[in-house]
Amino acid sequence: MEWKERLWGYNAVDGFYESPQKFNFEFSPERLLVRNQALRNADRSLYRNFLLENYPFHQRQEMEKFDRVANNLRRLSAFEALRYIDDRQVNVLCADLDFHEEYAIFRAMHVEEAELATFKNAVDHELLENYVMPEQLLSRPYVWIDMSSLPKQ
Repeated sequence: MEWKERLWGYNAVDGFYESPQKFNFEFSPERLLVRNQALRNADRSLYRNFLLENYPFHQRQEMEKFDRVANNLRRLSAFEALRYIDDRQVNVLCADLDFHEEYAIFRAMHVEEAELATFKNAVDHELLENYVMPEQLLSRPYVWIDMSSLPKQ
């Protein structure tokens, strides 16, 4: 599905075009979807132009974050993802979009065991910033993983 069509699907649920004041920069579904598209397709100019048009004051800092993620983004098979998750002791993943989407990008995280229950309880079916357990993704043919938040090995 074309990403602009996906954008209208998200709008149907969130109503961000009708009520943009309800969404700040961090949780703008439109921004997150454009960022996701740009990251997966290595199209830096798509995101940069979107930011310049819609969030010019955030552009410089956000592009630094974008570049860090772009340099650490990998599309892994389920087997590769499982090996990476085990090797890096990843126990929580945070989706940028609805975690059911095949295009969601998951930020790999390791949280202390005492905090893990909090993240398990935080798993919900909101469309953005879903926290999921690694086992929820292993039936996928592939997984987009942002490895930028873990220390380098």
